[in-house]
Amino acid sequence: MFLRSKYNISIDEFVSSFKTNPTLDVYEVTSEYHLSLRGTVQQNTIATRMMSVRHFLESNDVPITSIKWKRKVKPPKIVFLDIKPLTKEDVRKIILGCQ
Repeated sequence: MFLRSKYNISIDEFVSSFKTNPTLDVYEVTSEYHLSLRGTVQQNTIATRMMSVRHFLESNDVPITSIKWKRKVKPPKIVFLDIKPLTKEDVRKIILGCQ
């Protein structure tokens, strides 16, 4: 949907254009896709989708350099929440609150 709305081409046309005559910059297109996802989905989802895009392009023989990808298409940093276990007092309060 992104390629169709932004560039008016299909995914097949996008991939085949790199085999014959690369008219679009793969890093620019994926970076714009990344920016379009920013306000709509969670960071973990964006990171997963961007890795899926990269693997899809690599499996279809689109030349991608790791260094350029890291510089031009920056995936969001995944923030791990610091989860702490409940203490005995917390469990006791929960159980007493339910009675």
